[in-house]
Amino acid sequence: SDRIYIRSVQVRELLGFFDTQETRVEAMSCVMLRLTDPQNMKLMRTRVEAMEWEALRHRLGTITLFPYVQPEQYHLELDLELYDHRVAASLAVRMNIKESARFGNLRNPKLVLPDGTEYPFERGVPQAWQAVSSVPTAGIFSFQYMCSAEDRSLDLRQEQLKNFGGWNQDLSQGIIWWTFLQGVPEAVRLYLVHVMRHFKNDVRAAFLMIDGPQGNGQLSLKEFKAAIVKLGWPEFTDPEKAVEIFRYLDPDSTGSISLAEWGVMAELVKELQLAILELLQYVHRTFGNIEVAYSFFDADGSSSVDLKEWQEAIHGMGYFGPSDTIYKYLCMDDTSSASKTLSRERWDEVTEIWARRDELYPKILEST
Repeated sequence: SDRIYIRSVQVRELLGFFDTQETRVEAMSCVMLRLTDPQNMKLMRTRVEAMEWEALRHRLGTITLFPYVQPEQYHLELDLELYDHRVAASLAVRMNIKESARFGNLRNPKLVLPDGTEYPFERGVPQAWQAVSSVPTAGIFSFQYMCSAEDRSLDLRQEQLKNFGGWNQDLSQGIIWWTFLQGVPEAVRLYLVHVMRHFKNDVRAAFLMIDGPQGNGQLSLKEFKAAIVKLGWPEFTDPEKAVEIFRYLDPDSTGSISLAEWGVMAELVKELQLAILELLQYVHRTFGNIEVAYSFFDADGSSSVDLKEWQEAIHGMGYFGPSDTIYKYLCMDDTSSASKTLSRERWDEVTEIWARRDELYPKILEST
């Protein structure tokens, strides 16, 4: 309706009422162009599966849904035979040139030509592609965009949002920086749960602990590995896992993690906290009471809920979301020693979270 104005977080909450992909896509298509904060569209994107967002992109257009303001983590697959897809490719190249000294923000670029061969990106994506006329007119071009928080060019992002997206939005305020849980490496998800439990959601405290009392504001891989050992987290003693997490948090590949880059952890914390509240809202709407819902999850009456019981209950309710990551968080105690099941005591903690929802929501959705 042309009389409805809606925020991204409201659309995200609305999606919880629809139990099929088709109805969620239909709902988003009805309200997408009525958003008052397109800079926070990522809040909606993180709530749905990739195939649902792709279906929406095919309905509303690639330029309409291009991630102008928060492109980090996005995977795009573009059919260069289509003009608007070539425009999207040129927009991504422009950001890559402006926001990366080594033009390395376009990760894993791949162009499969119509004959099945691959375009040889020997020196990365050509800078000439910032002009639409220079983008090839055939083939499937795919990539992921990653950018360090310190390298973002809000001026360029606002310009492209206005000139190509048609959104006249002031980006000097009102951005809720956000990060996907979807697509995040499993090791990073598990590390996130440990940090949340051990440091009680204070990711800045975690950064300062790793950096040490005489720290320089930059985390090296050596410091990162030493902190894991000090904290006694055996899940990450495998050097390859530590390196995988470190590389994810170091998007510009400088070999160190700044406090700004570490901010991705804070965004992941907010996403998981909001996902927990959304799950509890769904449970409350389904059962009318958070406390009594435990009996539904504890199908065998053993006063503990294993992963299989949890997954079957989640499926039975019709809920969609990052339920397995939520389960791991709920099962872990404050010493970050993972238990195997969700106990009644842990569920009591869940009821406390729900009771504090009015206090938690504004903190989670605080904008810059």
